[in-house]
Amino acid sequence: MSLEEDESGDGSRYRKYGYDSLKAGGHSPYSVNDKTECRGNGFSSSGSTDPQTFKPSKPSSQPLVSPQYGAAGEYSPPAGMTGENGVSEQGFIQQHRSHKRPPLCAPTVDPMKSPDPRMLDLVNGELLDCSPALGWGELAGLTHVKAALEEDLLWPVLRPSQMMQPPRTVLLFGPRGGGKTTLTRSLASQLGASFYRLSGAMLASKGKAEAEHILGSLLQLAGARQPSVVLLSQVEAMEEEGLRQTLLSTLEKAQVGTPGLVILVCATGRPDLLQDAVHRSFAKRYHVGLPDVGMRRQVLLQALAPQGCSLSERELSAVLQRTEGFSVWEVLQLTQQALTSASSPTRAMHGHPTSSKPPAFTDFENAFCKVRPHTTAKELDTCTEWSKMYNH
Repeated sequence: MSLEEDESGDGSRYRKYGYDSLKAGGHSPYSVNDKTECRGNGFSSSGSTDPQTFKPSKPSSQPLVSPQYGAAGEYSPPAGMTGENGVSEQGFIQQHRSHKRPPLCAPTVDPMKSPDPRMLDLVNGELLDCSPALGWGELAGLTHVKAALEEDLLWPVLRPSQMMQPPRTVLLFGPRGGGKTTLTRSLASQLGASFYRLSGAMLASKGKAEAEHILGSLLQLAGARQPSVVLLSQVEAMEEEGLRQTLLSTLEKAQVGTPGLVILVCATGRPDLLQDAVHRSFAKRYHVGLPDVGMRRQVLLQALAPQGCSLSERELSAVLQRTEGFSVWEVLQLTQQALTSASSPTRAMHGHPTSSKPPAFTDFENAFCKVRPHTTAKELDTCTEWSKMYNH
């Protein structure tokens, strides 16, 4: 092929392409003759194919089967994915072994130390609490104890360091209805931990041997499912029924003998019934008291927010004064009873929609006749005096 200059004289630099005739005796760069046969995608005069030539294979009669894929949680990177770009010399032909993630309701336990099936069913069926928890910011009336728990427990767990370790044995004391169970459930939710719940009265009714068996199996399974939070309410019942040594050994095991993060929270409304040896076994103690007037006002107004509050400031102050000694739960019960009294009971009995008007002061007066506080003045004084000596 030759290039010829354009003779037009207009100064253009365009070129014309021309093809020279094949010189005599020349050979074509493509070795094709008249007796050529086409085989595959190669050409050969003898009909034989080059070793590197594509050889179409005979279609298989076996049906195509989709490969088996594991679940999303079973994926693990192949062993051949190494090096700078994530590919080894063998590429991706290496197979990987998928490890199944254990189910949540069947924690992995050492077979040599597995509890008997009866204890396993008891812990996972009755003691494991899966009820929804309130958000940490939704807990009303517990400002001081929440701040202390954040500093002593939440931050050391969420930001672990060698200088600050979270307490593993905690005592919550205060009058009944103060929200100790709700607080502990919300704490477990903040930690992303499993929440177990049992009472000392139930353990006392089982006897010493059975109580030790239940507590041992519970701590073992809680350690396998860690992080875990265990709430032992009415802990004073174990002191009364002669299970003090069982309680002490359980607290010691939770403090130093449980692998992983397992926090044992004991709750009581009678801290004066606990012996000094039991007091010293708790790393931290917190007083969960009843809400003050400011917190009761906040709870009451939040409960009345959907319907609105029609009370004057004087009437609202009178209602709050009469709720002295009420727990948060009892204030909510009082508000619900007032809302029920504000609706027309005769219309509800005949199937008509009830009015959603806000309750008046007379509705709260009727509600006070049906909702009363459960905490006595003696219990309040006992918890207050005990908190001055042992609370920290």
